[in-house]
Amino acid sequence: MNQVALLTDILAREGAEALGWERGRPGGWIARTLLRPAARRIAREFAACDEVFATRALPDAARWSLEHFSAELEVAGLDRVPRRGPILLVANHPGLTDAAGLIAALDRPDVRIVAADYPFLHAMRGLGPRFIFLGASGTSQLRWIRAVARDLRHGGVVLLFPAGRLEPDPAVLGRDDALLPWSDSVALIARLAPAAQIVPVAVTGVLSTRAFGQPLTWIRRTRRDRQRVATLLQMIDARYRRVTVRVAFGAPIVTQAPDLLVAALATCVRDLLSDASEWKQSASTRLLPSLVREASPAPHPGSSDSAQPGAAIP
Repeated sequence: MNQVALLTDILAREGAEALGWERGRPGGWIARTLLRPAARRIAREFAACDEVFATRALPDAARWSLEHFSAELEVAGLDRVPRRGPILLVANHPGLTDAAGLIAALDRPDVRIVAADYPFLHAMRGLGPRFIFLGASGTSQLRWIRAVARDLRHGGVVLLFPAGRLEPDPAVLGRDDALLPWSDSVALIARLAPAAQIVPVAVTGVLSTRAFGQPLTWIRRTRRDRQRVATLLQMIDARYRRVTVRVAFGAPIVTQAPDLLVAALATCVRDLLSDASEWKQSASTRLLPSLVREASPAPHPGSSDSAQPGAAIP
């Protein structure tokens, strides 16, 4: 099966599940059939996006993806992040373009992403080498944790969403309860790769407020399920795509008590999310598709001026 056909099947099924046809509920095939034309159109977009990730430098591909899906990016705290060496990025996970925003903001080509074992992600073949998959439910965590540690020991960057699933977007659903319980895998990774800098990151603004306010979302009861419907609408309808993604980096976390590491990271991300609600353009960096323009008083570390070029296309 070619990639577009495979993605179409996956997106139609996931769209039907987002609307409530889950766990064999009668009528699911009707929902999937009705969603197939939109799923095919979105599948072509994702296939084109995947080709860009397969052929361009990673930060450049991430910027292309943000531009294609009508997302602007504002960045704060980039001066806190080491420009070289191994980094474990630990972030909340509101979904959609959060990973692309983080990669574009960091502007390093050696990022890999810890990802759930979803069929959609496996179908993104160009992006495949960038993923470290968690494995099927119930399997040992040691395999992916060792893979993360190995990347870090080789000096790379790994992006980890320790909630392991979609979290509420604080810009739409508020900062209270924005973080779900986080896995303590970070502490084990820190022990296996002690030279890695552990950097907390907060992401907000990926979900369209207009999409979440659309009456169709009320067919689901919980906020999480309404967010899934809004995400579906945002992908299908270009009118809901324009958003401003905000990424805030914290200083690397240093603690002598590994059992307190996850709590310290979560506290820092909550503080960053609180600060993000009060950002002003004059105190942040705006990332455009082809240019990073510094607006903060402190220039990017290692830079001789305020402009940072995008990554070169190989």
